[in-house]
Amino acid sequence: MKSEIANCRRLLKAPAAPLNSDPRLRQTELSQHLKEGTLSAHCEVVRDLTASGWHKPLSGAMAAFLKVTRDVLCQEWAAVEGISLIEAASEIEDLLVEGQQANDKGRNFG
Repeated sequence: MKSEIANCRRLLKAPAAPLNSDPRLRQTELSQHLKEGTLSAHCEVVRDLTASGWHKPLSGAMAAFLKVTRDVLCQEWAAVEGISLIEAASEIEDLLVEGQQANDKGRNFG
């Protein structure tokens, strides 16, 4: 599981994958991805929805979906790492911000 957390750190900093523009299809695709039941799948959904929310605020349903998914990720992360929920949430947030900064730098070609 520790190696999965290392992979998750990489995923959270990686460029976000584009989401389907159709809200119903987007919800279905994200839900299907989460059914894999892996930490990696949770990381990818949290990363992609968070990045989407940076460009355009998420709808109520998508914002709620992100919160639930992030909460589950924080709980799993804390359990695997043996840290508090607050510490897990803080590390996840820091990794997402780091990824956002890296993604933004990559887009600014001047």
